Amino acid sequence: MARSWGLWATIEGMRTFRGAWSLAGLVAGGAGLATSYAVANVLAIRDSPVVAVAELVIRVTPGALVEWAIGTLGDQDKPLLVGGIFVFLALVFAWAGRIAARVWWLAVLLLGAVAAVGVAAVAIQEAPSPVVYLPIAVGFVTWVLVLGLLTDRLRAAERAEPEVPTGRRGFLIGAVAVAVISVGLGGLGRIFGRGRREVEESRRLLRITGVTEPRVPPEARIGLAGVSPWATPDEEFYLIHTAIALPTIEPEDWQLRIHGLVDREIMVSYQDLIARERTEAWVTLNCVSNTIGGDLIGNAWWSGVSLAALLDEAGVSDDADALLQTSDDGWTCGTPLSVVMDGREAMLAVAMNGRPLPIEHGFPVRTLVPGLYGFVSTTHLVADTNP
Repeated sequence: MARSWGLWATIEGMRTFRGAWSLAGLVAGGAGLATSYAVANVLAIRDSPVVAVAELVIRVTPGALVEWAIGTLGDQDKPLLVGGIFVFLALVFAWAGRIAARVWWLAVLLLGAVAAVGVAAVAIQEAPSPVVYLPIAVGFVTWVLVLGLLTDRLRAAERAEPEVPTGRRGFLIGAVAVAVISVGLGGLGRIFGRGRREVEESRRLLRITGVTEPRVPPEARIGLAGVSPWATPDEEFYLIHTAIALPTIEPEDWQLRIHGLVDREIMVSYQDLIARERTEAWVTLNCVSNTIGGDLIGNAWWSGVSLAALLDEAGVSDDADALLQTSDDGWTCGTPLSVVMDGREAMLAVAMNGRPLPIEHGFPVRTLVPGLYGFVSTTHLVADTNP
C-alpha cells in the first residue's frame, strides 16, 4: 500500500502529496473562474472579470507599447494578453493554496485581492450596473468554498496513518470532481451565452432601406495578380480595437445621446436614425500602425447618416472645438469638430458593403470620419457624443 501511494511525501512532519496544496489552489481558482464566466454569460454581461481586467491592461498600457504589440503580434495580441492573464492567475491560485497550508485567512485575503482587481476593472467601465459585479462575487465565494473543501481533505490526509489513504483519496476524488464540474460550467456558460448568436440573427434578418449595393468603378479593376481589389470584403477588412469581448447590442436597444455645448440635447434611437436621409461613400481606412505595404488598410462602401446634419440639428456652440465620443464598451476618443463639419462624408455608419455592419465592425452603428486615423475618429457602437 505504501508503494501505491509513493507520490506522497513527508514535508515538515506532515504527510502530504507533493504539490497538493498548490493543486488545491489551482482547482479552486479554476472553479471560481468557471462559475464567474457562467454567471456572466447567463446574465448576458459582456464584461466578465477576465475580459474587464484584460481591457484594463490595454487602457493603462503606454501607447508606444500598444503600437509595438500590434506591429509585432498582429491579431494574436489579444489572445496572448488573455493567455498571459490566465497564466498569472494560475500562479496566484497555486500560491494561495500553499499559503492555505499554513495561514488560512491569508489565502482568503489573497483571493480577495484578486477579486478586488476584477471589481476595479469592471468599475471603470462606462456607468456599470450593480449586476455586473455578481460574477465576481460568485467567483470569489466559489474560490473560498472549494479551497476550504480541498484543504480540509488534505488536512485529513495529514492526520491519517500512512497505510490508510482515505484522506488522500478523498482529496484526489474531490479535486477531480471539482475540475470536471468546472469544465461543465464553462461549457454551460457558452451555451447560455446566447447574446452574440441572437444579435447575429437580428443582423441577418435586418433590412435597411436606402442602402445600395457597392458599385466598383470600371477603371478600378486593374486585373493584376497580387494587387488588392478596390473593395475589401467584410471578412478581410482589418480589425484593430481595444475590446476583448465585442459588445453585442440589439438594434432596438441602441441609443445615441448628443449633449454638451449644444442648443438642444438630442436622443436618437436606431429606428430614428435609419429613418433619416442616407449618405454613402467609398471610404478607405488605414490604421496608424500600418506599415508601407501592410495589411492594416481597407476600402469599403459605407452607408449611414450624416454626422454633421445631426450636429446642426443639435445646434453646436461656437465655443465647441471637438467631439468627445464614448462607445458602449467605454472606449472614448476626441474628434476635431472642424473635420466633421467640413463637408467630408463623416457619418454614423449602419452598413458596410451594402449589408448591415458586421458585429466586428460595430453593429448596429459606428462613427466614420474619412481622413482621420481611427483612434481620433472611429467609435464602435456609439452611445454618447459630447461637443
